[in-house]
Amino acid sequence: MGSNFANLVHEGFLGFLLTPIKPFPSQLFKFLSCTESLGNQLAIAIQQSLLYEQLSQELLERTKAEQKLLDITRLQQAILNGANYSIISVNIDGVILTFNRMAEELLGYSADEVINQTTPVKFHDPEEMQLRASALSEEFKTSIDPNSLDVFTIPALSQGVYESEWTYIAKNGDRFPVNLSVNALEDEHNNPIGFVGIASDLRQQKQIETERKTLDFVVKNSTELIVIADLDQKITFLNQAGQNLIGLNRENRPQQSYLTEYLSQDCLSLWQSEIIPQVFRSRSWEGEFTLQQFQTEREIPVTASIFLLNDPETHKPLNLVGIMHDITHIKNAEKRILTALESEKELSELRSRFIAMTSHEFRTPLSIIASSTSILETYYQRLSEEKRQQHLQRIQSSVKHMTSLLEDVLTMNRAEANRLNFQPQYQDLIAFCQGICEELQISTNNHQILFLPENLPGSLTVAFDQKLLQQILTNLLSNAIKYSPPQSNIENIEFCLRRDNTLAIFSVKDYGIGIPPKDLPQLFDSFYRAPNVGTIQGTGLGLAIAKKCTELHGGTIEVTSKLGQGACFTVSLPLWAS
Repeated sequence: MGSNFANLVHEGFLGFLLTPIKPFPSQLFKFLSCTESLGNQLAIAIQQSLLYEQLSQELLERTKAEQKLLDITRLQQAILNGANYSIISVNIDGVILTFNRMAEELLGYSADEVINQTTPVKFHDPEEMQLRASALSEEFKTSIDPNSLDVFTIPALSQGVYESEWTYIAKNGDRFPVNLSVNALEDEHNNPIGFVGIASDLRQQKQIETERKTLDFVVKNSTELIVIADLDQKITFLNQAGQNLIGLNRENRPQQSYLTEYLSQDCLSLWQSEIIPQVFRSRSWEGEFTLQQFQTEREIPVTASIFLLNDPETHKPLNLVGIMHDITHIKNAEKRILTALESEKELSELRSRFIAMTSHEFRTPLSIIASSTSILETYYQRLSEEKRQQHLQRIQSSVKHMTSLLEDVLTMNRAEANRLNFQPQYQDLIAFCQGICEELQISTNNHQILFLPENLPGSLTVAFDQKLLQQILTNLLSNAIKYSPPQSNIENIEFCLRRDNTLAIFSVKDYGIGIPPKDLPQLFDSFYRAPNVGTIQGTGLGLAIAKKCTELHGGTIEVTSKLGQGACFTVSLPLWAS
């Protein structure tokens, strides 16, 4: 518009000059003065119009430049906030200038709390800063302040980019690892004007690494055979337990091998016709088959789980995985069980006798306990003190009898299961035997136990198992008392002890009912009782226990008897053997 106006004024002025003027000097002078003034004003107006047009153009260009800069700034901010990394920039003094959204999320501070307020040192562990400062000071041959950004900026200026793993400390005190990359910001003259630090959270990566290490450790140290093969069954991984089971080592392990090479001949057909087709059809198979030991060709029964491992991206089958457990011990146990089942048939009679014996033996004392308890409960006030004591003694005697019966059964069970231990210790044998005699003498008023050591000193220290010897002597002496019914006179039980070279010879002799000759071979069998015992209580376990304990002590037991005249049991134990 300014340019058009100037053209119009110029054309009008020329037209005015070309108009004929009458020659009046005074008027001409005024006209010329006026014209000169008007020309000067027009020139100024034209100049101002041109300047206005120039300023308008510059203003328009500046507005466009500012809008472009604003757009770039917004784009940069969007990029900063959209980044999946913590981005923090500082000026040359280390004061924070930018603090993106991810930095806020990781560290728990808002941008307003830190921008122009503090330095990134706030987010670091002082001890870690101290250690890094010492190491960097030695590396760069300069003193680095551990409480400043020099720990980051000096190596960044030296190396261009400083990248290392650090520990961040969030506002709430949480500590977590990050990978921090620090770069210098420079002006057009390559002078540093600030720094930017980009940090990525390593927590998930660390967790994955830990889980992978744990998995590797489990796989390598597992007692199960773990094998991975490709779809052609070529082995790509076999853990140490698998190599040990199959019998492979560095010397004999093939460079390339297939799963089928370690299957027993009997299982090859099952593997190819059933197991592998089912794995590809149903993606897994579980069951039993047999491997073959690489060196000895021994068959190894295993339980196995075979399944497909898929590609995480395409989800297509990638590998065959097998986890196998050696069940040789289970198969051996099964064989032992089958053998035991066969023996079980032979033991059925023993069980029947055991049930009959224990039922009878428990029934009598339980009846006594029930009867005496009922009498005491009903007639307690009417009974004399003597009668009360009699019933209590009957109860105590019955309980003691049942306890003894249970102890015999448990001892025999431990003996049959080979759970009786032989633990000899040095003790006074004479005192030990005297103690057993005194203990059993209390239980009878109609028998006299005579302990007769032959040509032995008053004290004799030897090594023997107290529990085993007590079982032996207690059972023999108890039987002697039990099967020697008192007549008019007190019956004697003779308990002799003598030494024969390395052997201690114990003999227990009674003058009771004796043992029929035909029953002597079965006398030490469990639950066996000679038919002449009549109504005398017993389980048939005492002599079986005595024999087991004697054998465990490395000795022997023998018996001689005459029916109606008593019996003599002789136990020989090598107490002086080395």
